[in-house]
Amino acid sequence: MPPVTLTETQSERVRRYVELREQRSLLNADVKKLGDEMERLKALIVADMGGSWSAACEDESGSYTVTFKPSYSEGILKDNLLRLKTAHPDIYAQYATASESRRFHVKFAAAEAAA
Repeated sequence: MPPVTLTETQSERVRRYVELREQRSLLNADVKKLGDEMERLKALIVADMGGSWSAACEDESGSYTVTFKPSYSEGILKDNLLRLKTAHPDIYAQYATASESRRFHVKFAAAEAAA
């Protein structure tokens, strides 16, 4: 299918999309720094808790309760799913579902300077 040529108004939407994507990229760097610091503090708190699943503390702002309980869930690893597909294709077909997704991507190229 050939590409569609967008109007000036539509092109403005594309340009704005690229601007917002760049802003988000800058913010994501800050979010990553914050997340890294939170993970570092979490590791220290968990180490302070030892093997306990919960802890409590108080300061002038109020009281805090910290919990770090294990949780369990069941699932099938991708390797095991592929083995199931090979060994029992009928069972695999009965329970497997397919999904479709499409990736939206905008690539920017600066306009060439006039010679």
